[in-house]
Amino acid sequence: MRYITVENLTKTFTVRKKREKGRLLREKTEVQALRGVSFSIERGELVGCWWAASAPTARANPPR
Repeated sequence: MRYITVENLTKTFTVRKKREKGRLLREKTEVQALRGVSFSIERGELVGCWWAASAPTARANPPR
């Protein structure tokens, strides 16, 4: 059984270029960070773990 399913994920950022001398407005351009990413996570599957990197030794069970 899938717990979380993500399909066709996209993320676009708007970036403003440096203003050229004499121009009032800055030019904008879009940058695609993610394009068509899909994944699923099963129940009980560990995805990311902030405490393992910060703890002196990794624990068997994450804090709840």
